[in-house]
Formats: sequence, C-alpha cells, structure tokens
Amino acid sequence: MQTAHWVPSLVVALSLMVGQQTAESRSDPYWTGLVTSALEYFKHGGFGFEEKKFMNGSFGSPSLPQMGDRVSIALLRIYPPEEMTQAENANACLNAVRSAFIDRKQVSEPSDQDPKVTFFILEYLREKRQSDRNFQKRIDYIKSCVTNFTCSPQGEHDFFVNH
Repeated sequence: MQTAHWVPSLVVALSLMVGQQTAESRSDPYWTGLVTSALEYFKHGGFGFEEKKFMNGSFGSPSLPQMGDRVSIALLRIYPPEEMTQAENANACLNAVRSAFIDRKQVSEPSDQDPKVTFFILEYLREKRQSDRNFQKRIDYIKSCVTNFTCSPQGEHDFFVNH
C-alpha cells in the first residue's frame, strides 16, 4: 500500500522530464545539454549505468548514435576553440564523435549522415595537437570509421594494435 503513495509522484516527475526534453529539442536542436553530459561521462572514464542514456536515449532525448554530425555541431557550441584542444576535452570529444558514428541507419536526420562538421573538428584537433602521437592515431582511426559509420571502442583498440 505504501508504493501507491509515491506512484503518482513518479508519474508526474516522469511527465515533467519528458516535457522538458521535448522543450529542449525545440529550443536546442543540437541537444547541447545531452552532449555536455556525455562529455562529462567520457571524462570520468565512460563506465557505468549512464552509458545507456547516451547510447540508447532516454525520456524523449536522442542517443548519440542517432545524432551523427549533430554531435559535432553541439561540440562547437559547447567549447571555445582553446578549450576543445585541452587534452581531457579533446579526448572526450573524440569519444563522443566515435559514439555518434556507429550505425548510419540509426541517424535520424539525413543531413546528419554527412560528417562535414565532424571532419572539420577532427582536422582542427589534428592541427592543434600535433605533438601527441597517440592522439593523432586516434584521429586517424576516427576519420576512417566516421566515413562509413563503423566506429566502436573495439575497432579503435584493434586499430591501435594493428598500426
């Protein structure tokens, strides 16, 4: 009987969350709040229950794989150029991009299937972080997988082992 008291509160809270997410999509079509949360998640190791939120979507928000190139547009809205190139931020950006290009069929908007903004960011990061050999190698992998939407953590690992 005690659960009956909190069920209406839970329904109201969930309704408000869905309404907020829908309002966010209208006011911010690049989902910068979602991408900012994903960047923080990646900065802290990228392990835990939050992965489902970013990879599967939740409460009306898209997943990173549904966003494709839109993730890169959000990155430009989130970071000033000098902050994007800082090691922790740059690696989080690469993780977000890798997550956005795992399956072309999942990308909801056809225009987000063309990685023009993503390639711009990758070239910018390559130029600004030339002395970091491992970072350059990560960019090589991500550039290769973005084109055909085959990015994955395992693919990146295999790329590093074989190159």
